[in-house]
Amino acid sequence: MIIRLIIFIILFYFVYRIGKLLFLPGEKTVKPLPKVHQENLTGGEDLIEDPYCHTYIPISSALSWKDPDEKTHYFCSSACLEKYRKNHENGG
Repeated sequence: MIIRLIIFIILFYFVYRIGKLLFLPGEKTVKPLPKVHQENLTGGEDLIEDPYCHTYIPISSALSWKDPDEKTHYFCSSACLEKYRKNHENGG
């Protein structure tokens, strides 16, 4: 009688595992990206804010201008740079 019970439990376990494998979604493991790919996603550089239009741009693609006080400002385009310079020179 005990042997039948043990065999029944073992069979039930195998049926349960096979059913779980076939019908229930398994655990999904998320592997972190290698460090090389993470650097490519972030670009690896700082963003700066254009003082005229308040757009954030990578510092490598920004246009720079130093005001008379020797403070450097960065701009997203030459249009924003010119508009800012005109306002700044007019006292605005």
